[in-house]
Amino acid sequence: MDNNQSYITIKEYARIKDVSVSAVYKRLNGSLKDYVKEVDGKKLLDSKVLEDEGLKVLNPSSTQVEKVEEVEEKGFQPSNEELNILKSELEVKNKLIENLMEQIAEKDKAILEQNRRMTEQTEQLMKLLEQSNTLNYNNQMLLAEKNGTIDNNITEEIQEEKRGFFGWKRKR
Repeated sequence: MDNNQSYITIKEYARIKDVSVSAVYKRLNGSLKDYVKEVDGKKLLDSKVLEDEGLKVLNPSSTQVEKVEEVEEKGFQPSNEELNILKSELEVKNKLIENLMEQIAEKDKAILEQNRRMTEQTEQLMKLLEQSNTLNYNNQMLLAEKNGTIDNNITEEIQEEKRGFFGWKRKR
């Protein structure tokens, strides 16, 4: 690079112009062709392009550069006022997190209680279904006796069905 010329990267130019980097690359072979210079395999633009397009080139003063370098060396040192603001914001956030955790715990308890009730209701329904099946069987037997049409084969089949899945093991 020439000492009297300054260059900017494609990314910096895109940021200044508020366009995408790909849009700048598309213009490199067109309107920006005269400003392109390749250094170490990296394409740079002459800062004159900004002046020619009516934009101001911001050259930081040496005191600003020294301040930036000083902050980089020492690290960020916030003022007491900034620290107090940050501490108060942190306290608010911690209280909010604590409240949210309590709400989550309450909802977890409610969900567990609801699951317990659903399990109890399911068990009750299963008992009622079993009772209903027994009543149905008894009604069928009473009707058959009343009509005098009891068939031993039918009663055996009904009893086998009543035994459930493992009824076949209990056959005589």
